[in-house]
Amino acid sequence: MKWCLNENGLAGKRLSTEASQQNPVIALDRDIHVSVNAAQRALDPRAMTPAENIQANANILRDQNAAPATTINAAEAAALAHAKAFGY
Repeated sequence: MKWCLNENGLAGKRLSTEASQQNPVIALDRDIHVSVNAAQRALDPRAMTPAENIQANANILRDQNAAPATTINAAEAAALAHAKAFGY
């Protein structure tokens, strides 16, 4: 789940920093991934706190039944802890 690692200077490209490498993710089938990405593009992460962005992304996953609720909830909690560990 993204929360603008690059916006906060914690990553330049995918997996280029410790913060990026430790960022929680959920593997999705290609069709679901495309649909989730489209919904994510409607967000304005620059106008959100990291927690708001993480929660918005988790809600997109829930709305699209992209993964089991327990998986989404665990990823959301891990992403919030990850953000907190990096000072957000």
